[in-house]
Amino acid sequence: MSGLPNAPQFRLAVKAGVAAGRVFELNQDVVLIGRSQRCDLVVEEPELSRQHARFIRQGGGYLLEDLGSTNGTFVNGVRLTAPRRLQPGDEIRLGPKTVMVYEPVVFDAEATVAVEPAATVRPATVRSGAPPPRPDLRVVGQVPPAAAAEAPPKKRNWLLIGCLVVALLAVCFIAGVLWYIDANYLWCTVFPFLAGCP
Repeated sequence: MSGLPNAPQFRLAVKAGVAAGRVFELNQDVVLIGRSQRCDLVVEEPELSRQHARFIRQGGGYLLEDLGSTNGTFVNGVRLTAPRRLQPGDEIRLGPKTVMVYEPVVFDAEATVAVEPAATVRPATVRSGAPPPRPDLRVVGQVPPAAAAEAPPKKRNWLLIGCLVVALLAVCFIAGVLWYIDANYLWCTVFPFLAGCP
Protein backbone atom coordinates (compact mmCIF):
# COMPACT_ATOMS: atom_id res chain seq x y z
CA MET A 1 0.00 0.00 0.00
CA SER A 2 1.29 3.46 -0.80
CA GLY A 3 2.39 5.61 2.10
CA LEU A 4 0.99 8.80 0.56
CA PRO A 5 -1.70 10.49 2.68
CA ASN A 6 -4.19 10.77 -0.20
CA ALA A 7 -3.47 7.30 -1.65
CA PRO A 8 -6.80 5.66 -2.42
CA GLN A 9 -7.87 2.59 -0.55
CA PHE A 10 -10.92 0.59 -1.33
CA ARG A 11 -13.60 -0.91 0.80
CA LEU A 12 -16.63 -3.17 0.50
CA ALA A 13 -19.88 -1.86 1.97
CA VAL A 14 -22.14 -4.87 2.55
CA LYS A 15 -25.75 -4.02 1.60
CA ALA A 16 -27.49 -7.42 1.94
CA GLY A 17 -26.87 -10.83 3.53
CA VAL A 18 -25.82 -11.86 7.03
CA ALA A 19 -23.04 -9.23 7.02
CA ALA A 20 -25.35 -6.34 5.99
CA GLY A 21 -24.22 -3.05 7.51
CA ARG A 22 -20.56 -4.06 7.76
CA VAL A 23 -17.77 -2.33 5.86
CA PHE A 24 -14.54 -4.17 5.00
CA GLU A 25 -11.39 -2.29 4.03
CA LEU A 26 -9.31 -3.75 1.20
CA ASN A 27 -5.70 -2.90 1.97
CA GLN A 28 -3.70 -6.03 1.14
CA ASP A 29 -2.36 -7.20 -2.22
CA VAL A 30 -4.55 -10.32 -2.16
CA VAL A 31 -7.73 -10.59 -0.08
CA LEU A 32 -9.58 -13.92 0.09
CA ILE A 33 -13.32 -13.91 0.94
CA GLY A 34 -15.50 -16.88 1.91
CA ARG A 35 -16.95 -18.92 4.78
CA SER A 36 -13.65 -20.43 5.93
CA GLN A 37 -11.98 -18.97 9.02
CA ARG A 38 -8.76 -19.03 6.96
CA CYS A 39 -10.10 -16.33 4.63
CA ASP A 40 -9.09 -12.70 5.09
CA LEU A 41 -12.76 -11.63 5.00
CA VAL A 42 -15.05 -14.20 6.64
CA VAL A 43 -18.75 -14.05 5.72
CA GLU A 44 -20.68 -16.85 7.44
CA GLU A 45 -23.31 -17.21 4.72
CA PRO A 46 -24.23 -20.88 4.06
CA GLU A 47 -24.53 -20.26 0.30
CA LEU A 48 -20.93 -19.04 0.03
CA SER A 49 -18.08 -21.41 -0.73
CA ARG A 50 -15.34 -21.84 1.85
CA GLN A 51 -13.00 -19.89 -0.44
CA HIS A 52 -15.49 -18.06 -2.65
CA ALA A 53 -13.53 -15.29 -4.39
CA ARG A 54 -10.40 -13.17 -4.17
CA PHE A 55 -9.56 -9.51 -4.65
CA ILE A 56 -6.16 -8.88 -6.26
CA ARG A 57 -4.57 -5.42 -6.09
CA GLN A 58 -3.47 -4.33 -9.54
CA GLY A 59 -2.53 -0.82 -10.57
CA GLY A 60 -4.63 1.66 -8.63
CA GLY A 61 -7.47 -0.75 -7.85
CA TYR A 62 -8.52 -4.36 -7.51
CA LEU A 63 -9.44 -7.29 -9.74
CA LEU A 64 -12.14 -9.70 -8.55
CA GLU A 65 -11.80 -13.41 -9.33
CA ASP A 66 -14.32 -16.19 -8.61
CA LEU A 67 -12.58 -19.29 -7.22
CA GLY A 68 -14.94 -21.87 -8.75
CA SER A 69 -17.70 -21.19 -6.25
CA THR A 70 -20.92 -23.19 -6.49
CA ASN A 71 -23.31 -20.23 -6.40
CA GLY A 72 -21.15 -17.80 -8.37
CA THR A 73 -19.74 -14.31 -8.10
CA PHE A 74 -21.49 -11.50 -9.98
CA VAL A 75 -20.48 -7.92 -10.81
CA ASN A 76 -23.37 -5.64 -11.79
CA GLY A 77 -25.53 -8.73 -12.43
CA VAL A 78 -23.02 -10.50 -14.72
CA ARG A 79 -21.52 -13.81 -13.54
CA LEU A 80 -17.72 -13.83 -13.49
CA THR A 81 -15.99 -16.38 -15.71
CA ALA A 82 -12.59 -14.64 -15.55
CA PRO A 83 -10.95 -12.02 -13.31
CA ARG A 84 -12.55 -8.59 -13.73
CA ARG A 85 -11.24 -5.11 -12.91
CA LEU A 86 -13.55 -3.41 -10.45
CA GLN A 87 -14.76 0.16 -10.88
CA PRO A 88 -15.94 2.38 -8.00
CA GLY A 89 -19.66 1.82 -7.43
CA ASP A 90 -19.68 -1.74 -8.85
CA GLU A 91 -22.24 -3.98 -7.14
CA ILE A 92 -20.76 -7.36 -6.19
CA ARG A 93 -23.01 -10.32 -5.38
CA LEU A 94 -21.57 -13.45 -3.78
CA GLY A 95 -24.04 -16.32 -4.08
CA PRO A 96 -27.75 -15.52 -3.92
CA LYS A 97 -27.79 -13.25 -0.83
CA THR A 98 -24.59 -11.33 -0.10
CA VAL A 99 -24.49 -7.96 -1.92
CA MET A 100 -21.73 -5.38 -1.47
CA VAL A 101 -20.58 -2.20 -3.18
CA TYR A 102 -16.93 -1.55 -4.13
CA GLU A 103 -16.05 1.97 -2.96
CA PRO A 104 -12.89 4.09 -2.95
CA VAL A 105 -11.76 5.70 0.30
CA VAL A 106 -9.59 8.82 0.16
CA PHE A 107 -7.97 9.98 3.36
CA ASP A 108 -7.92 13.69 4.11
CA ALA A 109 -4.39 14.80 5.07
CA GLU A 110 -5.85 17.91 6.72
CA ALA A 111 -8.11 15.94 9.07
CA THR A 112 -7.30 15.85 12.77
CA VAL A 113 -6.97 12.38 14.22
CA ALA A 114 -7.56 11.91 17.96
CA VAL A 115 -5.07 9.53 19.56
CA GLU A 116 -5.01 8.27 23.15
CA PRO A 117 -1.85 8.98 25.14
CA ALA A 118 0.70 6.16 24.95
CA ALA A 119 0.47 5.52 28.71
CA THR A 120 -3.10 4.24 28.42
CA VAL A 121 -2.33 1.72 25.68
CA ARG A 122 -2.18 -1.87 26.95
CA PRO A 123 -0.35 -4.65 25.13
CA ALA A 124 -2.62 -7.08 23.32
CA THR A 125 -3.08 -10.54 24.79
CA VAL A 126 -3.02 -13.40 22.31
CA ARG A 127 -4.29 -16.81 23.36
CA SER A 128 -2.12 -19.74 22.32
CA GLY A 129 -4.91 -21.47 20.35
CA ALA A 130 -6.26 -18.30 18.74
CA PRO A 131 -5.40 -17.38 15.15
CA PRO A 132 -2.96 -14.47 14.78
CA PRO A 133 -4.59 -11.02 14.61
CA ARG A 134 -4.96 -9.37 11.21
CA PRO A 135 -4.01 -5.73 11.76
CA ASP A 136 -4.38 -4.75 8.09
CA LEU A 137 -8.01 -5.85 7.80
CA ARG A 138 -10.62 -4.30 10.02
CA VAL A 139 -14.34 -3.87 10.11
CA VAL A 140 -15.38 -0.25 9.80
CA GLY A 141 -18.91 0.81 10.65
CA GLN A 142 -21.80 -0.76 12.47
CA VAL A 143 -21.72 -4.47 13.12
CA PRO A 144 -25.17 -6.04 13.61
CA PRO A 145 -25.55 -8.91 16.08
CA ALA A 146 -24.66 -12.22 14.47
CA ALA A 147 -27.64 -14.27 13.40
CA ALA A 148 -27.74 -17.73 14.92
CA ALA A 149 -26.94 -20.26 12.23
CA GLU A 150 -29.23 -23.24 12.17
CA ALA A 151 -27.47 -26.54 12.71
CA PRO A 152 -28.19 -29.07 9.99
CA PRO A 153 -30.63 -31.78 11.12
CA LYS A 154 -28.06 -34.61 11.23
CA LYS A 155 -30.02 -36.66 13.78
CA ARG A 156 -33.10 -36.66 11.55
CA ASN A 157 -31.02 -37.89 8.59
CA TRP A 158 -29.72 -40.89 10.55
CA LEU A 159 -33.23 -41.73 11.72
CA LEU A 160 -34.53 -41.64 8.15
CA ILE A 161 -31.66 -43.83 6.90
CA GLY A 162 -32.27 -46.32 9.74
CA CYS A 163 -35.99 -46.57 8.91
CA LEU A 164 -35.20 -47.16 5.24
CA VAL A 165 -32.73 -49.94 6.10
CA VAL A 166 -35.28 -51.64 8.39
CA ALA A 167 -37.98 -51.40 5.67
CA LEU A 168 -35.61 -52.87 3.07
CA LEU A 169 -34.72 -55.77 5.39
CA ALA A 170 -38.43 -56.44 6.04
CA VAL A 171 -39.19 -56.54 2.30
CA CYS A 172 -36.26 -58.94 1.73
CA PHE A 173 -37.42 -61.19 4.59
CA ILE A 174 -41.01 -61.35 3.28
CA ALA A 175 -39.77 -62.06 -0.26
CA GLY A 176 -37.57 -64.88 1.10
CA VAL A 177 -40.45 -66.47 3.04
CA LEU A 178 -42.76 -66.34 0.01
CA TRP A 179 -40.05 -67.85 -2.22
CA TYR A 180 -39.52 -70.70 0.30
CA ILE A 181 -43.29 -71.41 0.49
CA ASP A 182 -43.55 -71.46 -3.31
CA ALA A 183 -40.42 -73.61 -3.85
CA ASN A 184 -41.65 -76.28 -1.41
CA TYR A 185 -45.34 -76.22 -2.45
CA LEU A 186 -46.44 -75.19 1.04
CA TRP A 187 -49.21 -72.76 -0.01
CA CYS A 188 -52.05 -74.96 1.24
CA THR A 189 -50.15 -75.90 4.41
CA VAL A 190 -49.42 -72.32 5.38
CA PHE A 191 -52.59 -70.74 3.93
CA PRO A 192 -55.36 -73.42 4.11
CA PHE A 193 -58.06 -70.80 3.42
CA LEU A 194 -56.85 -70.22 -0.18
CA ALA A 195 -59.17 -71.26 -3.00
CA GLY A 196 -58.18 -74.62 -4.42
CA CYS A 197 -56.76 -76.01 -1.16
CA PRO A 198 -58.32 -79.28 0.11
